[in-house]
Amino acid sequence: MEIFKAYLLSRGNSLHTVKAYLSDIRLYLLFCSHLKKGFFDKESLYTYFSYLSGKKKLSAPSLERKKAALKTYFLFLKKEGKEKEISQNYFKTPRKEKKIPNHFTEIEIQKILSTLQEKKTDLNYRNYFLVYLFYAGGFRLSELSSLKPSDIQLKERWVRVIGKGNKERTIFLSENVVNEYRKYYALFQKTIEKNQSLFFNFRGEKLSPRGIEYILNSIGKKMNLNKNIHPHAFRHTYATHLLQNGADIRKVGEILGHSSLSTTQKYTHLNRKKLQEAYLEAHPH
Repeated sequence: MEIFKAYLLSRGNSLHTVKAYLSDIRLYLLFCSHLKKGFFDKESLYTYFSYLSGKKKLSAPSLERKKAALKTYFLFLKKEGKEKEISQNYFKTPRKEKKIPNHFTEIEIQKILSTLQEKKTDLNYRNYFLVYLFYAGGFRLSELSSLKPSDIQLKERWVRVIGKGNKERTIFLSENVVNEYRKYYALFQKTIEKNQSLFFNFRGEKLSPRGIEYILNSIGKKMNLNKNIHPHAFRHTYATHLLQNGADIRKVGEILGHSSLSTTQKYTHLNRKKLQEAYLEAHPH
């Protein structure tokens, strides 16, 4: 597994992705050991995927990630000459309808932030700034969890992050975000400098990606929003609000670090009302 881990890192996969892939593969190998069948034969793969989608009721995105992990592992083994060829069709799934990404309204965002400001504790303020930065910068989970103080250029008001595929991108900050950061940094400077990380757990240690997900999930349960609070929801919200307020879709795609315009276009479904208003206002009928 260590050689495969090194292979994933050499491809530019984030540490978060590498950990998830290794976990997925170990679970599959454990499942196959109980079946007492080959690891990469058609029957084992079919049985495993049926088990995940049926008995485990795994969501489509989670199922796709597990398939991607196994496919990558198989191709690695094939490259190393350790596994015979297997049809890629075993990893394919029927095309599914694209869902509109989960996002929050501006009122919901204000409700989340104001609620987190009510209790004046260190951890609550950390949670407030965590949510605030996710929304204000459109960060991915891996980007925000690995953010260091030295990555932030306060004078120029931008942040350097390493995004998907190990690509560097720039996230711009408003004056309000810079001011919030200065207050946060002043309060927790000692802990931030010690960890070389913006966010910390209750022990004062660097907060892991899993820890961030746990915090956001806990916030969602307490607030009864009827929406899942997860890192990507804030990224979707960031993109949606930019487009709703008139930002050009190509520029939004660049800001988000999308390699293809089609990735950004999914957000246009969220603005049907705005598009309809523009049509009614501009078309001569």
